[in-house]
This record gives sequence, structure tokens and C-alpha cells, in this order.
Amino acid sequence: MIYQSPDQHVCECCKPSIAVNGSSVAIMFRNWLNGSRDLYVTRSSDNGLTFAAAQKTGIDTWKVNGCPMDGGGLRISPANAVQTVWQRKGNIYYATSNKPETYLAKGRTCSISGSGTNPLITYQNRDTLNMIAFPQKTPRMVGTGGYLKAVPVNSAANLFVWEQNNQIKYRRM
Repeated sequence: MIYQSPDQHVCECCKPSIAVNGSSVAIMFRNWLNGSRDLYVTRSSDNGLTFAAAQKTGIDTWKVNGCPMDGGGLRISPANAVQTVWQRKGNIYYATSNKPETYLAKGRTCSISGSGTNPLITYQNRDTLNMIAFPQKTPRMVGTGGYLKAVPVNSAANLFVWEQNNQIKYRRM
């Protein structure tokens, strides 16, 4: 077992995330402690054989009586830094190892990807799907619908995929 909550369970609907870079493994999950639904990260440096104590992301806490159904995302940069993105109270935040969180936008259902130092962050605001090529903070619209994900194709392009009107759409940009 990687983590056991003192309150006996973690958030029941939010998906956990996992990222791997060499022998480094990071796992992010939405905890449920004293009614708060905050995201936590635990890390292994030995291919997942052992994990460090889970650490809370962000500086604020979110007391909510229900599941946000929004697990955020993480990746491990080429420099071995854990980079996270998550939604709290309808706002999207980004943070990297040992640095404070950065507010990005209003939204939910965020994810993070990328192959270089700077991550590509995607999120949804109502039915508008946006991407941010961090450290830029200006969003760029990708399409409309829900559940936007991205993967780098090469150093100049990314492939985006999402759900729209019961169909799967994609776009390269």
C-alpha cells in the first residue's frame, strides 16, 4: 500500500495520476481528511518499491461535502521535478517541486503533459477547452466539449483529444 488515510479513505471518485521518469515515480490523489478534499503527492526514487510520505499540494484547503470528480494531473520534468496541476474551488493551479502554487484560470478537468522543461496544461471552462504553454499564462482555445487531453507529437506540435457531443474529436496544433 502506498498511502492509508487516517480518515480511512481517499476521495472515492477522483482519479489518481501517475508519472514516471527513469526510476522516479510520482503519484497524485485527492485525499479526504477532516472533510477536506485536497490533492496529495507521494514519490518513489527506486522504481516504486518504496514511497515517501504524501505531501499536500497548494497552500489552501478545500472543505467540500461531496466529490469534486476532478483528480488533476502531474508529470515529472526532464530535471526530475514533479509538476502538478489541479482544480480547487473552480480555479486551476500549477505547482512544481518546492515552489508555491500559481493560479492559472477558472475551470476544471485539468491535465498536464509535455516533453521539455515547460509543461503543457489543458483545462475546461464550461464547454470551452483551453491550453496553456507554461510559463505563459495566456490560454489558447483548442475546441469545445469536455475532457481535453494532450500529448506532444514533436518539439513544435501537440495532439489534443476530447469528447464533444458523444464523439471523440482531435486537433494537432
